[in-house]
Amino acid sequence: MGHADCGITIRILRARDVIFVTGALVTSLVALGCQESPAPFAPGSGGISLQLVIPDDQTVDNQAAGTTSVGQAAWLGEQRTSRGHLDAAIARAIGPEGPSAREHKVDLTETSSGFTGTISGLQPGSYTVAVEGLVSGEVDYFGSTSGVEVTAGKNTAASISFLPYQPVLDPPSSPITALRFAVTYSRILNADSYIVEWDTSATFGDVRSVSSTSTTAELTVADTGRYFIRVSAVSVLVESGRPSEAQFVDVVTDLTSSGDDPSTAPLVGFGTGANDSLTALNVFPIGDTDWFAIDACRSDTITVETLAGRLTPPSDVDTYLELRDVTGGTVIDSNDDAIGTDSRIEMELPSNGRYHAIVGGSANTVGRYDISFEVGPGPANTGSQCIEAPAITNYSPRRAPRGFSPVTIDGMNFTDAEVTFDGVVAPVLAGSSDTRIITSVPTEEDGLNPNPDGRLRVSNAGGYAEVSFEIQP
Repeated sequence: MGHADCGITIRILRARDVIFVTGALVTSLVALGCQESPAPFAPGSGGISLQLVIPDDQTVDNQAAGTTSVGQAAWLGEQRTSRGHLDAAIARAIGPEGPSAREHKVDLTETSSGFTGTISGLQPGSYTVAVEGLVSGEVDYFGSTSGVEVTAGKNTAASISFLPYQPVLDPPSSPITALRFAVTYSRILNADSYIVEWDTSATFGDVRSVSSTSTTAELTVADTGRYFIRVSAVSVLVESGRPSEAQFVDVVTDLTSSGDDPSTAPLVGFGTGANDSLTALNVFPIGDTDWFAIDACRSDTITVETLAGRLTPPSDVDTYLELRDVTGGTVIDSNDDAIGTDSRIEMELPSNGRYHAIVGGSANTVGRYDISFEVGPGPANTGSQCIEAPAITNYSPRRAPRGFSPVTIDGMNFTDAEVTFDGVVAPVLAGSSDTRIITSVPTEEDGLNPNPDGRLRVSNAGGYAEVSFEIQP
């Protein structure tokens, strides 16, 4: 007759026998019971006998294995054959011996209904029992329970949750411009943390990785291209489980159009029509600059602002911003760090025409950014076009005494224009039009300087034209 051998029997319930609860999986039953042992224990020792019972062949929808970061059920759509899904299983007893407890491990033997095995030679005391279900040597299911008392000749009972240990990685948005971005995945109830790996190869031969204790992780890549991503669960008892199915993301330079010079710069708009925010842009590679064109009028107020360091997650690019005049060559304003590492320009424009905003990265930084434009119309902006500055083609006479009339000025864009001699306003007389002004020379009583400089100016909201005029005593 054999000696009494105390052991744990683990039995996974069939899915049809269980009512699922959101956020939890089937709880496996574990019973410690004494059964006949073929050989006696060493004096004062005990053992743990395990039987892992897998349900008959059927398709089980592994729902309720956890929740994703947005609260949706994980494992949706993934189905597995419960019988034959695991190709191996191991059990470990971790107890009073401390680190050497890892030696109390057994490879469970596969049977027609599951796996079975016995951990023997255990000293009396309290044990943590861990069971791992393997697929190709990787932990795909895992469960553990603590406080299992091994006492010779006595029975006890415990329970263990045998739960999926392979996370589900949510498909990331793709394509994207961010060199730093977040990924999310399902929660594994038995996990303490997660390892997220990425590589430019689907074989993951040269991976980079990041650890996270939540169901979100931030990844930083160094270049554009396609990246393959996977995630594994980690716990004190299992260093790394079976990784998720891989997903991929394409990181590109720009999703929104930008130019490389004045000739390729996209037109954002005219006046208030340029009031817009452009997203999903990227300064890449090092030294890259993005050009944008804005049509505006003299005395319009323009505000241009980048958003990079204030993005979520923040971008690594430290933007610099330039505004160039209508020639495209002269920088009329610039900024580097107006708001943290983000840039901002606000100024009144000196003339009608097409201006160019240019974005680059300071100190060789690269990364994603957004940009906003706002134009406040000035007096030369009619809402649909700019009032053009006057132009003088001819005038007569070119010298005259104070109070002389008439002085005739020919040109264009004279509607609503003002005429001055040395800064003193002169009258616009009858017969004037958009192409001709008839006026008279002011006198000292009108405020004219006794020693005039001899400047005749015609001006409007769009600008002015000026010629020399000799005022005689």
